[in-house]
Amino acid sequence: MRAGALALFWLGAGACLERNAHSRFLSSPLIASSEIAARLERRLPVPVRGWIADDPARLRDRIIFPLRVEQAWWGGRWRGAPGTIRVALRLPGAGSPSALGFGDRVELPLRLRPVRNFRNPGSFDYERYLEGEGIHRLGTLKSLRLVERLPGSGGRWVSPIHRLRARLLRRLGQAFPDEGHEESRLFLEAILLGQRRGSEGEFESLFRQTGVYHILSISGLHFALLMGGLGWAIRRLPGGRCISPAVLVGAGALYVALSGGEDPILRSSLAILFASWGKRCGRRVGAVDAQSHAGIVLLALHPLHLFDPGFQLSFVATLGVLAGGRFAPPWRERISRIRAAVAASTAAWIASAPIVAAAFFQVSPIALALNLAAAPFLSGSLFLGAGLLVLPRQVLAAPCEMLLDTFSALCRMSLAIPGAFRRVPAPSPLLLILFAGSAIAALLPAGAAGRIRDRPAAFVAALLLAAMLFPPGPAIAHRPLECVALDVGQGDALLVRLPQGKDILVDAGGFTGTDFDVGDKIVVPALLTLGVRSLDLLILTHAHQDHGGGIPAVIAAFSPREIWIGRRPPHSRLLDRIADDAAARRIPVLFPTRGTLKCLGESCLEVLHPPRGFRPDAEVSNEDSLVVRLFNPEASLLLTGDIEREGESLLLASPPPLASDLLKVAHHGSNSSTSEDFLNAVRPSAAVISAGEGNLWDHPSPEVVARLRRHGIRLFRTDRDGAILFTFEAGAWKASRTGE
Repeated sequence: MRAGALALFWLGAGACLERNAHSRFLSSPLIASSEIAARLERRLPVPVRGWIADDPARLRDRIIFPLRVEQAWWGGRWRGAPGTIRVALRLPGAGSPSALGFGDRVELPLRLRPVRNFRNPGSFDYERYLEGEGIHRLGTLKSLRLVERLPGSGGRWVSPIHRLRARLLRRLGQAFPDEGHEESRLFLEAILLGQRRGSEGEFESLFRQTGVYHILSISGLHFALLMGGLGWAIRRLPGGRCISPAVLVGAGALYVALSGGEDPILRSSLAILFASWGKRCGRRVGAVDAQSHAGIVLLALHPLHLFDPGFQLSFVATLGVLAGGRFAPPWRERISRIRAAVAASTAAWIASAPIVAAAFFQVSPIALALNLAAAPFLSGSLFLGAGLLVLPRQVLAAPCEMLLDTFSALCRMSLAIPGAFRRVPAPSPLLLILFAGSAIAALLPAGAAGRIRDRPAAFVAALLLAAMLFPPGPAIAHRPLECVALDVGQGDALLVRLPQGKDILVDAGGFTGTDFDVGDKIVVPALLTLGVRSLDLLILTHAHQDHGGGIPAVIAAFSPREIWIGRRPPHSRLLDRIADDAAARRIPVLFPTRGTLKCLGESCLEVLHPPRGFRPDAEVSNEDSLVVRLFNPEASLLLTGDIEREGESLLLASPPPLASDLLKVAHHGSNSSTSEDFLNAVRPSAAVISAGEGNLWDHPSPEVVARLRRHGIRLFRTDRDGAILFTFEAGAWKASRTGE
């Protein structure tokens, strides 16, 4: 109880420290300087000097590293500008060496941009996350030739650690040299040295869905397994029992430094330190007390981590494992190891499931079983991977790869079980607080025998957990016609909600040149937060990545009843993947043309473009866009995709009416669309442009914006307003921001 009270006290203290740290963070000239802000607005480079504060990570044709800034050029001279910039530096080719490493002092003319959230309901707070990492700005550099080396170096006292880490990473790279074995190399880099690629790969996505993603984050389990194996080996050497404690302490400190000192391993090592120190001083420090003391230290070091899901899960899962022992009362001596493991795994899953649901919009009941297999898999992977660092790689590389393939296959088979993985909306803060309170009331009052005395509290906690995992659907009675333009950066994603409870999604955003899944990370959480549980129709206007990149994730999450796609070009990997995903779920895929009409209750969708036989052999183009007019007896809206001049000309020449109250402006507001004649034909009262803030194409075009204003059209933009909710009430469309 003392530890629980102490932890609650430090949560409050951590919140106060967080506010103070936030104020100091905003005072950095990188954020506070008006001149630097003006250069950002005008997209002018800002010369900066500093040193590379971590080993550069390679991601496709670029490297990414944090630059600890010493000076920046503003106010006509070099000035002190303490802060950190995450730099993305493009390399000449995918295999080109960067010749940059930890500690190098450099001068760079960076194009800076602010850290920005996607302003949607349920959006991940990326600004807070990077602030917790100490990142003030994001910067890009087009060429390595623009980097000027400066004398001296930074971080000298930890340079040997980084040199050793780089040598170990090179050895793993030599063990898996080609692309066919890249997943194995990345997996070992993650579990051995804490090296993450910066984007989610195949096995990472698989482990996340099955609820065993924690094995990729170096934690107490990794630490205990490696130190236990090392201790076992040392004790079998002559005189090993005498030198074992000193060697383990030194090796443990070195491993914490090599792995990057993330919160999970720091928590584990600090808890072990507190327990050992208490024993040495003749005082028994319980496991919960040791974890609470470790939390105090970590919050003092990094107060901004207080609301980080990784920090929370690290402690909550561990406390769940410790509480799992309370489920085995007096006959604990006779309990089998399997039952003890099941109890610990179940308690950890119960404790962490609400945080996983709140942060990642998912629950994975299959993790209850897979976590039992994850421990031996991780043990084998760690020992084989550690052996790779010192033994001939030909001996151990194949077994490592076989072990990863076997466990990955087990995860894939598990996902085929109904209910193994579910997408859920984030629980409300009130629900989370009630669950935490009832769970603490159920577990902490247990007596020395370990019995849970407060059965009503346990029952309430179980009911609240069930409410989080199986949330009721939203009420749809008397729902007005709604259209939500989601903020997906430089792309399109619009949700149309009909009064009859039908939901239609038009496009799902997407980025090129990155593995970031807009559908999984942005669109699906936003739809769940808005109350969407299923989709009656999914429309992909045309096969460009900025409109369809998120479609596969939407299909996986909602299994729409029907999919519409614009003209099918002869070669499209995106459409091939969508077709495969739809076929696996028996979802019909249609390519409707002008004249197609579909009614859902009183609301109807009419396809206005493309006409039948339009450009049959041409490659994918903006002109392929499926143009749909949705109307009911009171309201109408026109969804135009990315059509340009040719498409607008065909629409103006065709018989169907274009007049609509609400217009989704074509092609992100480019001047290649939205002509005077087109606006005269549509005559909207309101319009929305979906574009990315500070995009490279300067969308929307100032000419289009001026044209819309001349017509007296109320204009809304996702690059400035975030997600926008349009509701048809009292005979007019009313707009409001919904992503704040």
